[in-house]
Amino acid sequence: MTSRPVGRLLVGGVCVALAMTSLRAMAQTTKTPAKKAAPAPTPASSPTGVRPASGTGVPKAANSSPVNSAGTTAQPKTRPVGEPFRIPEPTPEVLQILRDWETTTKKYQRLEGDFHKYTYDLTFMVEKRAIGEFYYESPDKGAYQLKPDSKVTKGMVNNKPVNGENVKLTVEADRSDRWICTGKEVFQFDDPQKTYHMVLIPKEHQGTNIINGPLPFLLGMEANLAKKRWEFKLLKRTESQIWLSARPLQQQDATLYQYATIILDSQTFLPSAVRMLDPAGTVEIVHTFGKLKINKNAANWLGQNPLKPDLKGYKMAQNPEDALKVLNGSPGSKSAPRTASEANRSAPSKTSTTKPGSKTVTK
Repeated sequence: MTSRPVGRLLVGGVCVALAMTSLRAMAQTTKTPAKKAAPAPTPASSPTGVRPASGTGVPKAANSSPVNSAGTTAQPKTRPVGEPFRIPEPTPEVLQILRDWETTTKKYQRLEGDFHKYTYDLTFMVEKRAIGEFYYESPDKGAYQLKPDSKVTKGMVNNKPVNGENVKLTVEADRSDRWICTGKEVFQFDDPQKTYHMVLIPKEHQGTNIINGPLPFLLGMEANLAKKRWEFKLLKRTESQIWLSARPLQQQDATLYQYATIILDSQTFLPSAVRMLDPAGTVEIVHTFGKLKINKNAANWLGQNPLKPDLKGYKMAQNPEDALKVLNGSPGSKSAPRTASEANRSAPSKTSTTKPGSKTVTK
């Protein structure tokens, strides 16, 4: 099972993505042979009717420099060695939008709603659909539930415009997914298998620092930080909507996506839609949001406490490879509870860890 980063957009802001970041670093400490990068596809290997995304075509040969008016070959412009990267400054109008986005959404202590998720894969020519619900509680707690779209039928197709042409995609129902972030740990559930993964969030990323994760488009973040991480541009503005584009300026974001489009409500500054394109330019994920409830008491969200995982009947998945596939995390320690009864007997204020070659240590 391949985990898509954008699917974690709603979980307490970005707590799941933060757990991924910390665990990815842990996973890199294991000694595994380096894999060679796959060769870039040529136009002949591209799907029929799909052109390369803008800027992703075949590069020119090294000797194909343009010729200037004097008849000599023009040298390409390069940034002088040692010159620091300059972060583009947003326009005054965009900067004011970022500030309004920050101050308005900072007032939201709780937020819940439903959404539709569409995944367009131009490599396999498939469109996947799902419906979901989310719950967020400031500053770092939330729940996310995704289910296959029941309206998808066998043989359904959809024509999607790509580079000015309509491309026929086979429509499929997406898989189920369920997450809970308590602020200190993240739980991911595989309901058909009755298993779960639990990942601890590093202390430095708990609390308000969690907004510094890779995907904070559900709510606004501090304007001065936002403009350092993304190059925002105003695409369109009406009385009811604000359309923004966001291009990542930092590597941590550029590895997840190359471009994002956010449509904000001009009064609430909450998104009505978020579109994201992966680094390869072949997978596009769109979330469209429906009913959003602000500062409502959701102690019984979907018939349960949204922030208290019910582990009864579930077993913790301990397979390291599965953990890496699901959350890009680490295999966990031997002292982690394997069953719900063991987990419920563990005191919430204590954390068990195991050091190589030593006994279990309880802090």
